[in-house]
Order: sequence, then structure tokens, then C-alpha cells
Amino acid sequence: MKSHRDLPEFSDWVKWASRAASQAPAKPGVYKFRLDREISRLCGACDLLYVGKTKSIASRLKQHRTARTDGTGVGLACKHIEKRNLGLVQVAWHPCNDAKEAAGLESRLLAEYKDNHLELPPLNGNEPNKRKGQTLRNFREALEELLGEPMDHQTARRFVDFARQKLSE
Repeated sequence: MKSHRDLPEFSDWVKWASRAASQAPAKPGVYKFRLDREISRLCGACDLLYVGKTKSIASRLKQHRTARTDGTGVGLACKHIEKRNLGLVQVAWHPCNDAKEAAGLESRLLAEYKDNHLELPPLNGNEPNKRKGQTLRNFREALEELLGEPMDHQTARRFVDFARQKLSE
């Protein structure tokens, strides 16, 4: 696994069910959701559920907290996790100077996660712009890097389908 030494410090982890939004700064930054236990990934296990960037950490956490029950997204998924007693969801954040810095940090965190687990965090994969095509591209790139040779779309798709089947058994 890669070292976290070159990444900035985040706040302490706060229970998401508490008033995390009121503790967070109204500044641009990056925030992370985690579960109080690790979950299996394509490669290894990790407690990280989601990495996001925002123009206002406090406002974005409030939006997640007040997610409608008929929608989709990170807030709703976290509510379901806690409602079904699947674990305790926590959040931490890192304020940035501006949106550009936040976007760069989010990209670095997601790239590190992908390097370690061959896929995005589970709730990042539910974002419309990061759905199947992006996950498949990320997976294919990771396999090409490991194998040292190019891989066509169909072969990568078979690998993803196989991995999903094995994970669901």
C-alpha cells in the first residue's frame, strides 16, 4: 500500500448521525465517509465509503444529512447503513483554500484508493459520472498496470463480472 505521508491531515472522525455539519467549516474542502468496520473490496478491505469535494463542507454535509428518502446518493446510502444496523458511519474533512485545491486533493485520494483496491470507494461508484464505464476503465487500467500489457474492453468486462460474482458468493 502507498504511504499517506504526503496527504494532508483530516479532522477527527465524527459520528455522521450527530451534528457533524455544524462542526464542519463553511469552506471549500474534501470530506470522507467511513464505516466503523472494514468491508471487502476487489483487492483487500477498507473502511472508507466515499470521498467528496465541495465548495462548503458544512453545507454539503447538511445536504447529505437531509437526503430525501425517495432519492439516491451518499446521504441516503448512509441512512440505510445505519437504519439496518450495518455499522456506524463517520465523517472527517480537510478544508482547502479553494475549489481547485479541493479537486486536486479529491483526485489524489481517489487515485490512491484505486491503486490499493482496484476500484473506487463503494459510494463513489454510485455517482452518475463514475458509474459502470468509469469503474470498468479504472479496473482495466489497474489490470493493465499489474499485467504490464494492454487489455481490451471485453476482457476487462469479463474480469469485472467474474470479480462481482465471486464477491457476491
